[in-house]
Order: sequence, then structure tokens, then C-alpha cells
Amino acid sequence: MVLIYDKSPQEIYCMSDDEKLERLFQITQLDVERSAEIKLLQHIEAREKKDITKAMGLKIGMKGGKNVGEYKKYPWIKIGVNSFDYLVESYAFKISASSKIEKL
Repeated sequence: MVLIYDKSPQEIYCMSDDEKLERLFQITQLDVERSAEIKLLQHIEAREKKDITKAMGLKIGMKGGKNVGEYKKYPWIKIGVNSFDYLVESYAFKISASSKIEKL
């Protein structure tokens, strides 16, 4: 799991728990063969990938870029490793059994 930040990692820890959960994504794939991209799915998304693609208004694939704050519109995204502005679970934060996101 990763938390997306916009400008600084510190902004995550100033957010409410609900805001943090909006920025919580699961890493679904590392694509190193084509363009070194990381594919992410919003943590509460349960639809099939083809249904998500259709709902995003795309014919194939997923939306590129961070799209901070647009997780409802773009729940499935891909990011290049050069623009990886994320905190990684177990290194920068942990998620408690009660769904609290805590800084490590």
C-alpha cells in the first residue's frame, strides 16, 4: 500500500483519517519492461479492471499521473518511477487494525 502526496510527505500527517484513506492505493503491478511504471488501484475499488477503464471514459488501460484528490474519477492509475511521490506502508506508515494510518 502507498499514500500519495502532492508536494511534501509531511502533508499526509496533517490530514484527517478520511483524507488519508482517499490517498491510499494498492500497488497492483510493476511494469519494468516498457516504461518503468507502477500501477496502482484505490484501496476500496472492487470492480473488474475493464469496468473501471470504461467508467473512467477510456477505451483501454488506465489514467497516467498522480491525480491527487480524484480517486473517485480515476481509481486505477499508473505512475512513472521518476514521479513516485508516495509513502510506502511498513517504511513510512502503518495501518492499525482500526484503520488508523500512523507515522512510523
